[in-house]
Amino acid sequence: MSPEAAIAVRAAGPEDLRHADAISEAIRREVEGGAIGMALRPPELIREKMLSGDAAIALSGDRWAGFCYISPWEGGRFVSTSALIVEPSFRGRGVARLLKRESLRLARERHPAARPFGLTTSPAVAKVNLELGFREVSYREITRDPGFWKGCESCPLHATLTANRGESCHCKAFVL
Repeated sequence: MSPEAAIAVRAAGPEDLRHADAISEAIRREVEGGAIGMALRPPELIREKMLSGDAAIALSGDRWAGFCYISPWEGGRFVSTSALIVEPSFRGRGVARLLKRESLRLARERHPAARPFGLTTSPAVAKVNLELGFREVSYREITRDPGFWKGCESCPLHATLTANRGESCHCKAFVL
C-alpha cells in the first residue's frame, strides 16, 4: 500500500500484535542510527501494551504507520506517553499528532486523575506536544517513580542522565 493511502489511528488491540516486532525493530533502528535518544522497547512490551489497551496505533491499510503507548506512574498521579514512533515513509503527514491525541484520549479514559507527561529528544514530537497544550518543564515536575527512570537505561544517552543525578538529560520534559 502506498504512503498516500488513508491513515487510521485507534487504540491498539490483539489484532495488532503482528506489528509488535516491526515496531520494536523500527525503534531500534532509530536509536542505533543516532536519530533520537530513546529507550529500546522489546516486542514483548509492545504486545503487552496492545493487549492491555494502553497503546495507540496508526495504520494504512494493513501496514503500521505509527505507534505510541501510555503508562501510569506513582499510583496514577502521572501517566506517560512513550515510544512515539512514525514509520519513516509516513512522516510529515501528521501521524505523530494523531497518535499523541489518541494516546491522550486513552490516558484520560484509563487514568483520568493522572497528569500526562512525556520526554523527547525529537524536535517534531516537542512541536506536537506544544501544539497540544503541553508545556516544557524541569524533570522535577514529572514522576520520580524509579520504574519510569529504569526504562531510560537502554537509551544511548543514559550516561548523561546518570551523570546529572536524574535531574536532566538530552530529553525535554513536557506536561499537560
